[in-house]
Amino acid sequence: MKIKYRLTINFSILVVGIILIFSFSIYVFYLKHRHEDFLIRLQNKAINTVTLLNTTPFDKKLLKIIDHSSVTNMDDLTVIILDSLKKIEYTNQELSKISKSIPIFQKLDWDKKSNLAFNKKMFVSLPYYYQNKKFYLLASAGDLYGDAELQQLLIIMLIVFIFSLALVITAGFLNAAQSLKPIKDIIMQVDEI
Repeated sequence: MKIKYRLTINFSILVVGIILIFSFSIYVFYLKHRHEDFLIRLQNKAINTVTLLNTTPFDKKLLKIIDHSSVTNMDDLTVIILDSLKKIEYTNQELSKISKSIPIFQKLDWDKKSNLAFNKKMFVSLPYYYQNKKFYLLASAGDLYGDAELQQLLIIMLIVFIFSLALVITAGFLNAAQSLKPIKDIIMQVDEI
């Protein structure tokens, strides 16, 4: 193998490795940020629900209508408000539907903020005090917005990687040719002697 090609390959492997590490880091940090952001949005949804529920006078039927007509970018949103005795005070879904989620919620520690990812859904629980009353807030949903953003980030990273790879190989070839030009000139002068 010519030394020019070997230099090009070595340079390309080095730079592509750096780009892959950089891309992986971006993906992991964005995934962590998306997860934390969704947890905050889901917790805020539950807090807003308990606040509205305890605003006098506020009808539970009206709250369900608001919950079902609100645009939240959350898939299959479930909010359950429990009183201090852990009895259901409000849920935005029918009891038959939430009965499937209860076993997953029971895996959480309701006495502190906790969360669990299961089947592309995030489940959160937190104790919450409002007007000197204790509530247990349970919420679950899938993150439609975050998943779409993550897919878009992967596509962008793949396109940038392909263009970067082509650019790195071209730059490596040109750099190798330029670096070896003085040696090639010396060899040509020696051949003339």
